[in-house]
Amino acid sequence: MKVLESQTKPKQSGLPDPLNKLVSSLKLGGESAKDVKAQDIVIAALDKILDNRFTLLRNITLEGLDVPIPLILVSPAGVRVMYVSSVHGIFQASGEMWEALDERTQKYKAVKPNLITRTLLMARAVDAYLKVRSDDFPAVEPDLFLPDPGAHVEANRPAVRIVKRDGIDHFAAGLMQSSAMYGKEKAQSIIKVILDPHHSPKGIAGEILEEEALPIAEETAERPPAVRKPPSRDQLIARKLSKAPFSNTQLLVLGCLVLANICLVIGFVVAILVLS
Repeated sequence: MKVLESQTKPKQSGLPDPLNKLVSSLKLGGESAKDVKAQDIVIAALDKILDNRFTLLRNITLEGLDVPIPLILVSPAGVRVMYVSSVHGIFQASGEMWEALDERTQKYKAVKPNLITRTLLMARAVDAYLKVRSDDFPAVEPDLFLPDPGAHVEANRPAVRIVKRDGIDHFAAGLMQSSAMYGKEKAQSIIKVILDPHHSPKGIAGEILEEEALPIAEETAERPPAVRKPPSRDQLIARKLSKAPFSNTQLLVLGCLVLANICLVIGFVVAILVLS
């Protein structure tokens, strides 16, 4: 596995401001020494399994962003943004929810930072950044790594893939067996776009960035209930018919019986008139 590290900050070049707001809204500080050490553990484990088809970009500050992306893995199997945290404890993850077990109350409660949201927004930022250059690049996948042996997570379909320390080898082996989405040339093109924003022309990004650059508060806010129009007369009749307690076959039998009764009544009346 190739590892390319960059701690230089590229100059702003007029990219749409929403892309910058997207990652800046995470309000990340500088990485702690523990997080950097945790990254080294993950990188060393991946390096033992992944071959030279995989390139790991470390501490990449994309053009137009103030916050570096810790790890971006590029290969013919796709692009992955990997966030590594040194946290330990008992956690619960569901969707974009991230909760920790309170030892005193023995109950789960939401904690900050929300590692799932952080990882997800970083992946969205890289995805939007690539789409600025070309709409032909693949979607970016988010991965959250927790290499501390004391980190335990009860996961229920989290919004990002969560990889604990004992699952790193399995994760890397799965990447090695993944089908290639494109060739080596395309992978190199993606790497050049990330490292050199002038490698390829910019695409239409305004709508993509405006859609992605939502504050976390807006993403988690409850949506107002939809206003429903009153049903029309035809809709009401259709609903009543659909709720009828008889099937089509039963209705046909009942119709035949009613028709037979009508015929009997008519015959009876005719008989009385003739006999009289």
